[in-house]
Amino acid sequence: MKANDLTQMRSVKVFGITQPKISYIKNGKIEKISSDYLVSLLAKTGGDFRYSFKQPTKRQAAERLHQMA
Repeated sequence: MKANDLTQMRSVKVFGITQPKISYIKNGKIEKISSDYLVSLLAKTGGDFRYSFKQPTKRQAAERLHQMA
């Protein structure tokens, strides 16, 4: 929205979703919105979604286990 100077009402038309959902996303209240839904909105913009996972080192894993105990 910021990059394209879109208002919330214009975003409603562009993304085809309700204004409250636009507001939640804009204000970072995304815990009520699924990641699949957010990715589908990203796809509408032509954006790419990339993710990766990194295995922790033995030391990092040991520290986390120690913190949990």
